[in-house]
Amino acid sequence: MLVLVFWTKDRTTSVVLEKNLQPIVSEGNVTSVLYKDDKIYEAKVVKKSYDKGYLTKLTVDKEGNLMTMPKITASQSALKMKGELQETLKQDKSKKNDMVTLENFNLLKSSSIFSSDRKRKNQGSKNHQPDKETQQKSRRIEKRNTEDKRQREDERQRELKRQREDERQRELERQRQDERQKKDFDDDDKMDESDEEKDKSDEKKDEGDEENDESDDDNDMESESSSDTETREGHRREEQRREEVRRERERRHRDEELHEEERERNNRRINDVQRRDGPRDRRNLPVLQNEIGEDPLQICRIPGNGRILICEDFNVWIDRAFLTVVNRWKGNPKEMTRRLLKKIVGAENLKRMSARGRSTRYEPIPEDIISVVEYYVNRRCSPGLTPAEFTTAINMMCATLRNPRQ
Repeated sequence: MLVLVFWTKDRTTSVVLEKNLQPIVSEGNVTSVLYKDDKIYEAKVVKKSYDKGYLTKLTVDKEGNLMTMPKITASQSALKMKGELQETLKQDKSKKNDMVTLENFNLLKSSSIFSSDRKRKNQGSKNHQPDKETQQKSRRIEKRNTEDKRQREDERQRELKRQREDERQRELERQRQDERQKKDFDDDDKMDESDEEKDKSDEKKDEGDEENDESDDDNDMESESSSDTETREGHRREEQRREEVRRERERRHRDEELHEEERERNNRRINDVQRRDGPRDRRNLPVLQNEIGEDPLQICRIPGNGRILICEDFNVWIDRAFLTVVNRWKGNPKEMTRRLLKKIVGAENLKRMSARGRSTRYEPIPEDIISVVEYYVNRRCSPGLTPAEFTTAINMMCATLRNPRQ
C-alpha cells in the first residue's frame, strides 16, 4: 500500500510506503514517517492507494487538504455529452449557411463586422486569463519544488563526500595497522638476534669461568703443597667444595647416560615398528613416552636451560631454539599452533585433553597455555586465527593423536 503524505515542516508532498508510518493511521491524521534518509519527520496522511500514478496526480493545498474537482453524476455527464453533440451539429450547419458570394463578402468587410468580432474575441480571452493570486501561488509552488530538489541534491552530494572520507580514513587506518605489524615483526627478529648473541656470550663466559676454576684448583694444590701456613679450617672448606663439585659432575654424568640409554631404546622401538609395519607417514608413528623424569607440563613452568617466556603475563617457558624454528610456519597458523602445543603440553598429554574441556571424557588444556599459544600465533601470523578456528584446530589435532590413520 502506498501513501501520499504532506510534510508539515517543508509543506510539500511525497509518496511513501505504508510500513514507514510510525504508527499507521487513517487518512487525514498526523503521524511520524521514516524517510529514505533514515530520519523520522512529522507528516499528514492525505490519501492511500495502490496506484502511484493516481497519487502523484492529486493536488494538495497549503494546509495539507486534498483539492478535488466537483463530482459529475451519470445523468449530468450524459446531458453534457448531448449538449456538446448538438453544439457541433449547429456549428457544421452554420458553416454551410455562412458561405456567401464575393459581393456579400465585400459588403460585410466594408461594414467593419470583423473588427468588432476581433475586439470581442480579445476581450473574451482577457476574461479567461488566470488571476494574479493564482499565478503567484503557482510560482511559489514551483520555487518550493526547485528548492527541495536542490536541497536533496546537496544532501546526496554531502553523503557521497562523507562516504569517500570514511573510506579514505579506513584505508589510512589499514595502512597504519600494517606498518605497526611490520614494525612488531622487525622488533621480534631483532630481539631474537640479540638473545642469540647474549647466549653465545654467556657460553663463552661459562667456558672462561671453568678454565679459571681449573687454574684455581691447580694453584690451590700448589699452594697447599708449598705453603704450610693455611689453617685446617680452610683446608676443610676447600675439600668440601671440591667434593660437592665432584658429586654434581657425577650426578650430571649419570643423568646424561640414563637419557642417552632412553633415547637409544626409543630409537630401537621406532625402528622395530617401521620394520614390522613398513613405511608410514611420520604423523602416524606411535608417540613414545617422554624421557625419564620429563613431563612437558612441568618443564614448561620451570625457567632455565635456554628457555624463555613467550608472554610476560603468563608463567609458560619454551626453548629459544624451538621458538626460532617454529617461526618458519608464519604463513600457516594452524601448523604453528599444533607444533607449539605438542612442544609445551606433550603429545601423550594431548591424547586425553581437548581445547576447552566441554566434553566429560577429556580434560581441558590449561587456560594460560591456550592464551599464550593463541597470543603468539596471532602475533606472528598474518592473518591469524579466529577463536572458533583456533579451537577447531586444537580439537582436530587431539583427535588425530588419539586415532591415527592406519
